[in-house]
Amino acid sequence: MSYPLWREMQTKCIRLFKIVKLGSCQHIDSRCCFTFVNQLKVKKKMTSITPRLNRSREGRDGSYPLVIQIIRHRKKREIYTPYRFWEAEFNTRLEMVENVGGNRRRLLIVREANEYLIYIKKELEAICGSLEADKGSAYTVDDI
Repeated sequence: MSYPLWREMQTKCIRLFKIVKLGSCQHIDSRCCFTFVNQLKVKKKMTSITPRLNRSREGRDGSYPLVIQIIRHRKKREIYTPYRFWEAEFNTRLEMVENVGGNRRRLLIVREANEYLIYIKKELEAICGSLEADKGSAYTVDDI
């Protein structure tokens, strides 16, 4: 199928999709509707919210501050938390703090920090969602 013909069919499918609200076209090559529906379903997440240790600020005892890194349009900002942890305590894959020692007091601090991370991450995602609804994609990382 040639590109102009495929493009014309895709345009018809877009019009049909707006009317029917579901991409089921009756064309010979239904890839155009399928592609269009898949493009609508995939919503790109433009803001990255990641908890991590700031390894450039090592403390005297070898601990690092726990920060929440926000990246949007290649601009990076960090929000500092009141917690400091050693590198062995932070799991970068799970983005959570793990208790490696058997100290009960340290376990409470780890649990509190994990609850704090979950709460802050949800709040930041809600703020990003409201900014997305208000400004579209025009907001920056400083607006967050």
